[in-house]
Amino acid sequence: MKKNHMRWRFFAEGIQNTLFYMLFPFIVLYLNDAWNPYLASFALAIISILGVISGIWGGIFADRIGRKPMMISSSIGFLVATILFIIGRIAGSNIMVFGSFGLMSIAYSSYIPAGRAYISDWLDEKEQKKAYVFTYQIFNVAVTLGPLIGSFIFDSMPIWFIGTSLVSVLTLVYISLWKTPEFQVNRKLGNEERMNANGKFTKAVVLIGKDKRLLIFVVASVFAAQAFMQLEILLPSTLLDRLSESTSIFGFTINASQNYASLLMTNGILVIILGSMAARLSSKYSTRFGFVGSSILYAFSMVIFGFSQNYIGFFIGVLILTVAELLVVSTQDSYIAGIAPANQKAQYFAAANIRYSISRIFAPQLLAFVPLIRHEGAFLVAAFSSLISAFLFFMLFQKSILAYNSKVGQSISEKI
Repeated sequence: MKKNHMRWRFFAEGIQNTLFYMLFPFIVLYLNDAWNPYLASFALAIISILGVISGIWGGIFADRIGRKPMMISSSIGFLVATILFIIGRIAGSNIMVFGSFGLMSIAYSSYIPAGRAYISDWLDEKEQKKAYVFTYQIFNVAVTLGPLIGSFIFDSMPIWFIGTSLVSVLTLVYISLWKTPEFQVNRKLGNEERMNANGKFTKAVVLIGKDKRLLIFVVASVFAAQAFMQLEILLPSTLLDRLSESTSIFGFTINASQNYASLLMTNGILVIILGSMAARLSSKYSTRFGFVGSSILYAFSMVIFGFSQNYIGFFIGVLILTVAELLVVSTQDSYIAGIAPANQKAQYFAAANIRYSISRIFAPQLLAFVPLIRHEGAFLVAAFSSLISAFLFFMLFQKSILAYNSKVGQSISEKI
């Protein structure tokens, strides 16, 4: 990975992820304070539906007009969203804060398929796997730094944040405009390939149903996401409920929101440190073992979160969840890159990314059921969902599915 523009893209992705995860874990708390859990869950579901739509359209346009235009539009979306967030926080407008997060979510969802396809365009198969691991490490740096920054701006809007965030999004726009060359092959698609790339929204959705591997992968991932997304949805509210008083860790007194930030930091730091090693070890076990084992460990971590009453219990749950993440640290994007036709890569990544957008529709709904089934029941529902995911991932690697030759994809051989 000696291409300088790829380094610029990784840097830009780090900025995007940090800005997004600075808001995402805390937007639930913002909306719960401003409205009520039911309205907050509905509002987040609306954002997630828009994310599904923007992600699919992002994949279609990334294949149709190129990756760079989608990256430019996404970076401009982040710029506008950040400005709206700053104004909303200063003015005390929860509607404006909600709108800024909605716009940022749409921009983020539309970027993902273009960003993943961009890596696939420029790098060979061996380099792709390293790049996907690196992007995941960047993601975890952002997931670590973002909530940490968010915990400090939750009650105030310091001037250093205003300056730093504006410089960051302007840098993001600069990289997209002048440091992101388009891959030349995208400009030279044949007529037949261009017709395939110019698919409509409904055709991109049907794409999932046509390829059994993609369909099972997306459905299984949605069930798994109901568990691991609770790290950012149920866990913060659970900590506020059970660890409402300040606690002391290594002589430092921290409140509930900082307790939460420290748990996310633990998760992020471990993935950053162990990510490359986990990717190398992934060649020692099958993709099926990684997918299924990850889902089972996610379920176990949800049970621990559901019944923990102190920081140590939550810390152990985060460690188990981290191991689950590491099992699939590089295999998911590599799997999608392997089954995607060359002229539909961005659409395949967009379709695969639906698993996150759909999950953001359903995962927040567990928060609305907390008054009825308490946090314990909500986490048990998430654990059961993850076990369903493990079963579906097991089915994904049955020989009848692996041997399936879809009209939109090509078979790949997996070590079982």
